[in-house]
Amino acid sequence: MGKFLSPFTGFWHNMMISDSKTPSDLEIRGLKEKVQIHYDKHLIPHIKAKNSHDIYVAQGYVEARHRLWQMDFQTRASAGRLSEIFGDRTVQYDRKIRRLGLPFAADNLMKSLETGETAEMVKAYSMGVNNWISQLSYKDYPIEFKLLDYDPETWDIYNTALLLSYMSNILATSDFAIENTNFVNTYGDEYFDYLYPSYEKSPDPIIPSGTPFTLSKPPITRDSFEISDAAVGEALFEKESDIIGSNNWAVGPAKTKSGNAILANDPHLRLSLPSIWFQLHLITPDMNVSGVSFPGTPAVIIGFNDHIAWGQTNAGRDVRDWYDIDITDETSYSFGGVKYELSSKNEIIKVKNGEDYIDKVYYTHFGPVTYDPTFPAKTSKKYLASRWTAHNASEELQTFIILNSGKTLKDYKEALNYYKVPAQNFVFASVDGDIAIKQQGQFPYFTDDRGRYIMTDASNTGNWDFIPYDENPITVNPERGFVSSANQHPTDSTYPYRYDGHFEQYRNRRINDILSSKDNIDIKDMMKLHSDNFNMQAEESLNTMLKLIESRDMTAEQKEAVNILKQWDYFNDAEKLAPSYYQSWWDTAYALIWDEMETELLMRKPEKFRTVDLILNDPTFEFFDIRNTSEIENASDVLWLAFQRSVDAIEKWKEKHAQEPEWWRVKNTRIMHLTRQIEPFSKIGIKIGGNKGIVNATSTY
Repeated sequence: MGKFLSPFTGFWHNMMISDSKTPSDLEIRGLKEKVQIHYDKHLIPHIKAKNSHDIYVAQGYVEARHRLWQMDFQTRASAGRLSEIFGDRTVQYDRKIRRLGLPFAADNLMKSLETGETAEMVKAYSMGVNNWISQLSYKDYPIEFKLLDYDPETWDIYNTALLLSYMSNILATSDFAIENTNFVNTYGDEYFDYLYPSYEKSPDPIIPSGTPFTLSKPPITRDSFEISDAAVGEALFEKESDIIGSNNWAVGPAKTKSGNAILANDPHLRLSLPSIWFQLHLITPDMNVSGVSFPGTPAVIIGFNDHIAWGQTNAGRDVRDWYDIDITDETSYSFGGVKYELSSKNEIIKVKNGEDYIDKVYYTHFGPVTYDPTFPAKTSKKYLASRWTAHNASEELQTFIILNSGKTLKDYKEALNYYKVPAQNFVFASVDGDIAIKQQGQFPYFTDDRGRYIMTDASNTGNWDFIPYDENPITVNPERGFVSSANQHPTDSTYPYRYDGHFEQYRNRRINDILSSKDNIDIKDMMKLHSDNFNMQAEESLNTMLKLIESRDMTAEQKEAVNILKQWDYFNDAEKLAPSYYQSWWDTAYALIWDEMETELLMRKPEKFRTVDLILNDPTFEFFDIRNTSEIENASDVLWLAFQRSVDAIEKWKEKHAQEPEWWRVKNTRIMHLTRQIEPFSKIGIKIGGNKGIVNATSTY
């Protein structure tokens, strides 16, 4: 506490820093020539260098100056090393990270980062980061280092590999094999197929329906097969796919006022302070690119240059598989009747103010054994190995080298040939008037549904094959005059390859409806669409929900709630009351409808779109019955009970806060500090509309 409180070196020094700008003429070790840096009024750095080596040295230096603690913290999180700074409370987190194979993925990624053009790029970037670190003494540390009482470490290529693994994991949480297996083993195939269809009725996919697809591999079959009897009751992590959302689109010249293509990208990753993004502008004789980077990685990840623009949304596809293996001894295991060599590693987790925790992790030809009899607590003590596309060596940074200086549609297509993980929907526009979108990633190929479940020896699917890159879904200059994605299905049901994942059903249709209905589109139209608050789920469900309860005897408060909902225009604007009543009602009803999923086993509740469809078209479906009552409820009964509870909850909220339940107040959007623990460094109660499933996809976080 002494050094933290010191007026000479402690937190007081952080309060007194007034100039966070890098000097305009940068002269540091490793630069071949002088670099110029200009900050605009938004504190966005514009970095100009005479060669590619120097531009990445400068990028590393500038990003470290502004985001060093963030870079350090995220790489430690990806390495499973948080216990070194937080003590024993994060030991289980570190175990999860190592057993999922994030450090293993980073080790394999190093194979590509240490050779070729990307190697020079990352080495230069690391040089810049270390130049900044070498100048620091304790008094100069970002305040989080002082609060948590630890020092920054030297940056190297492995740190960048860890950060890329960290981002891949955030964007690869759409694997539900464990949840699906638990459900089928509990309720059977018939219910599973009904509640979790491969394609919903109205997916409005990324690639327009009717687009022909190429098929070079055998089509999917519906052969029967055995799935594992493993029972897992503990989630490794909160599913980011339930929290985050992203939108992008590009409009062709025929639909714009200027006659130029317009591209918009809205990457709704989890809000945090500091932001996951860093905005900057890089200029060399061969490149003039603006956009955002991930601090800790070189290049612009989403952006534009003098010729092209590009952006990404998450594909939502399942790219991680699970295998129920038999370990026979310390050196071997069997799967599919074949015996394989087994290795192990003692993962040493250093614990601040405590003894090291040693976790023995086995490694198979699939990847690490994530679940075993020692981890986690709620499991059937099976050995479950995971295989994840991020475990393979890849060359994603080469994609962004090409895009940052790209000029044509051809460059865009070439760049994506290097891209594997995390799977993304890459939107594109050019000054030539071309627009395109492609779902790009390395996608496992199955001829059946085995990958939707934990696979067993009897499945005999130990070898992975992949869908060819040139058969990933793509559309170029479609007849409708625009391309778009919002985490929905990439294709309609005519796509010949099976895929699974988490897909949105409302934002995408709202975006497509707006773009289809408008011509003479300009930048202001695009900005307005970014912040569109229309609630399509409410539009399609609320009238039926109200009709199903209209015969009930209501209190004055309930009648008032109905009146507010009936007058609603379905926009989740910040100051409106109706969104608060609708969301409270929906959340309460959704939990009651799917109370069957609240068991000791890990399961996923059906999608909102599927739930609305059941309310509209199958109101006597068995799962509407509430488990802990003696009566047999239908949709009307559940909605009435939920309505009563939700109105009571709103009344209690009003009493507690002595305010009207305006949507922004009830939603209480928060931008939390990256640790999600230091509230004074967070922003609570932001006045903003939107929500999950809305184009303005700003929910609680």
